[in-house]
Amino acid sequence: MFRKKNHYQKSSGAYISEIDQRLANFNQNHAWSATQLAEITKHKRIFHLRNSPCSAIRIKTLWDFE
Repeated sequence: MFRKKNHYQKSSGAYISEIDQRLANFNQNHAWSATQLAEITKHKRIFHLRNSPCSAIRIKTLWDFE
C-alpha cells in the first residue's frame, strides 16, 4: 500500500500512498474543468482582497490642516 519515497519526488513525507500517486498522476495528465477554473479565480480574488486590503478613504474635517 505504501511505497518508499524516491529522491526525485517532491514531498515532505517519507512515504507516498498508492492513491496519492494515482491522484498526482491524474492531476498531471488532465486539465482543469470550467468549474475548477471558476473556483480558482474566485479564491484568487478573495485571497488578494484579504492579503492587501484597500485603504479607507479619509474624509477631511475642519481641524485637518494637511
